[in-house]
Amino acid sequence: MDKNIFRAGIRALFCLLVLANASVYAMENNNQTLNQKGMIGKALAIIATSSAMHRYNQFFAKIIPLQGVPASEAVQALGKEAQAAVGIPADRQVPIQYVSELDASATADTNAIIIGNEFTHDKTVYGVKRCNMFHEAVHIKYHDDEFNGVLLSCSFLGAPLATKMLVNLQGKLKLLYLPVLLAGYYVGRATQGQFENYRERRADIEGHYATQCHKCVAEKAKDIRDTYVLANNIITRLDHNTNLNEAQGNGLAFAKGWIEDKKRYLSIEENETIAAELKRDNKVCAFHDQSKFH
Repeated sequence: MDKNIFRAGIRALFCLLVLANASVYAMENNNQTLNQKGMIGKALAIIATSSAMHRYNQFFAKIIPLQGVPASEAVQALGKEAQAAVGIPADRQVPIQYVSELDASATADTNAIIIGNEFTHDKTVYGVKRCNMFHEAVHIKYHDDEFNGVLLSCSFLGAPLATKMLVNLQGKLKLLYLPVLLAGYYVGRATQGQFENYRERRADIEGHYATQCHKCVAEKAKDIRDTYVLANNIITRLDHNTNLNEAQGNGLAFAKGWIEDKKRYLSIEENETIAAELKRDNKVCAFHDQSKFH
C-alpha cells in the first residue's frame, strides 16, 4: 500500500475519533437548553432510533433473560402510555418487570423497564411514578448506552494515533506510547461521564415534557427537593461522627451517593421550569384532572 495513502487514512481515522469525542461535549452543551436539541443531538437521535439500531438491540434482547416478574396491569398500562408518548412504536415497546431487589425506583434494561419496591410503595406519589416511568421510556426509545464503548475506544485509539502523527516516536521512545494509551483511557472515561450526563438529562427533559402534566412534574420536583433536604440532614448529622454503627455508615454513604448521582439529572429549578411551562399551557394528565373532583 502506498505510504501516503496509508498516512492519509490514519489522519482521517484520527479526525473521526476526535470528532466523536468532541461531539459529546457539544451534545452536553446543547442539552443545557430545555426542550431543544442541537444538530449533533438530532443526528444521534436519528441513528439511535433507526431500524438498524433496533435490530442490533433486538439481538441482545433475545439472548438476555428477562428479569423479575411482570408488573401489575396498572403499571403495564402506564408503561405502554409512557412508551407511546415518547414516540416508541407499538412493535418496539418492552414489558414492565418487577424486581424486589432493585435499589432504585425504575431502570431501563435491554428488553424491559424494571421497577422496584420504591416505585410500588404507596407513599410514592403518582406524579413521581409517572415521571420516572416516562424517563425510562426515553432510555428505551434511544438505547444508545452502547455508544459509551465507542467513546472509550475513540480516546484509547486516538491518543496513540495522534502521537504517531505528530511525533512518530522511534527506538526506546516508543515506550512512551504506554502513558499515551493510559492518558487516552482516562480521557475516554471522562468523555463517557459527559455522555451519561447527556443521556440522563435528555431522559428527564423529553420524559417530563411527554407527561403533558404540570402536576406530575411539580410532584417530581418536590420529591427531589424533599430528598435533598433529607440527604443533607443525614450528612450534617453523621459526617463528622467517628463512631458510626453499620446502619449509620450505610445511611451516610447512601446520602452522599444520592447527591452525587443527582448531578447528572435536571436540577430542582429546571424541573420547576418545565412544570411552569406545562401549567402555562394548561397541561394535565387524566389522573390529576380527575383527582381535582375528589
